[in-house]
Amino acid sequence: MNGRIFLFLLLMLSVVPQVEAELRSVTVPGHGWQLSFDIPSGAGAQTVSAGERFSYMAQDLESGIVFSFHVEPWDSGGNVECRSAYWEKAALNPYIDKTTIRISDTERLSQVLYVFDAEIQGMSVKSTNANFYFVYKGSCVDVHVSKHPYAEGDEQTLIQIGDSLKWGESE
Repeated sequence: MNGRIFLFLLLMLSVVPQVEAELRSVTVPGHGWQLSFDIPSGAGAQTVSAGERFSYMAQDLESGIVFSFHVEPWDSGGNVECRSAYWEKAALNPYIDKTTIRISDTERLSQVLYVFDAEIQGMSVKSTNANFYFVYKGSCVDVHVSKHPYAEGDEQTLIQIGDSLKWGESE
C-alpha cells in the first residue's frame, strides 16, 4: 500500500509544471544593503521607496507566485520581536485559516506558513502563504510569498524561496 502511495505521489510530481527560477538581487535604497532571492524568471517587479521605508513586489502570472518584501526602521529587538509585531496584525485577517498557521523561529529568521481561504464575490480564493521576518542593520524586513491557486505541496515551493533569501552589503 505504501509503495502505491509513493508511486502515485511520484507520478503527480512528474506532471507538475516546473517553473524556471532566477536569482534576483534588490538593493534597498539608502540602507547600503541588498536582498537576494530565487523567484520565477517571468516575474514582473515594482518598488516603492518613502524615506526609510522600502517595498518591493514581483508577480509571476504563469506560476501564481507573488513575492514582496517591506523594510521599516526597527530598534525593538530581534527576528522574533519583528515577527511578533507584524504577524500580530496580519493574523487578524479573517480569511487566514487559523488551523494552518505554523510558526518557526531560527537564529537566521522567523517563518510563518498559512493558508488564505476566502469566498470573494462568489469565487473561491485559496492560496498558500509564507512570511519570513528578519532584522538587519536597524530594519525589520517582512518577506511575503504566496501561491495561487492553492495546490497540495505549494508550501514546499514557498519554503524553498524562503531558504534562498540572502542579505548583505550592496555590491
